[in-house]
Amino acid sequence: MLYGTFFPIGIVAMLLGMANNGFLAINANTAFLLNATTGAYTQLALPGNALCAVPYEGMALVGVQNGQQTTFLLVSADGKTAPVKGAVEGKVLSCSAYGDLLAVSYKVGNEVKVAIYAIGKGGTSLEKTIDLPAVKGADMVLLGPTYTAVYGDSGMYVYKAGKPVQVCSKPVAKARAYGDMALLVLKGANTVILMDVPKDEKVIVLTPKEGTVTDALLIENAGPNSAILVGLKNSAKGLVLYRGNSEVMSVGVQNVCSLAANANFVGATTKDPNLGNGVAVVPLAWFMK
Repeated sequence: MLYGTFFPIGIVAMLLGMANNGFLAINANTAFLLNATTGAYTQLALPGNALCAVPYEGMALVGVQNGQQTTFLLVSADGKTAPVKGAVEGKVLSCSAYGDLLAVSYKVGNEVKVAIYAIGKGGTSLEKTIDLPAVKGADMVLLGPTYTAVYGDSGMYVYKAGKPVQVCSKPVAKARAYGDMALLVLKGANTVILMDVPKDEKVIVLTPKEGTVTDALLIENAGPNSAILVGLKNSAKGLVLYRGNSEVMSVGVQNVCSLAANANFVGATTKDPNLGNGVAVVPLAWFMK
């Protein structure tokens, strides 16, 4: 990196952007609250191994293993934790939040299920509102303002009238919702797709010429001229910004594993040969020019 902040905290499984320029990095039952402004961090102990985590009102909503259930807690930007009433009867595989709704995919025995929960005011409780049919080979869930989807090795499916309809036939490794748009990272194809989900339309398809795609963020939603930040491994260009299909700039953080953002910063989990394992943080403004 030319400049920025690096947190040498080891392997990170999950990274979330939070309020007050903070990030929450999680690995198993250990969490680190990272302050991107000061470069300081504090370590938190979770009551169980983290199974999933999503941003919620400037905080993090974290699902942890609790016997045969998954229970949730809130982690605030100042490091305080609070339990959330309610539990998922099984092991959560993934979760995705939009507004006061939380979609989860979870496993009971060998059976995968999908459900949507209402989050009580201020994140105080969870209450199941609807069950949806699971899709074989698509055990990750994505929730947007107008759609609920699942994705995985068998592609991506959007629920229409409660039934799953395939909108991408390629294996999907990661997906993020940005309003009606979804940003997909294809598994094994080294490709990023920006899709208008309600229209079932591919807006941008990116295939970097070097490195292996690990994650992507939508920096600016401008249709075919959208700005997309791509994380790469096996390349000196670990963070590459595209405008449409054109490469605009890059930042030399090597072996980026995953990305997250808050209002002012972009965080990248890395296995950099020079920096080590941890989280690199750079100003979001670098990519907004």
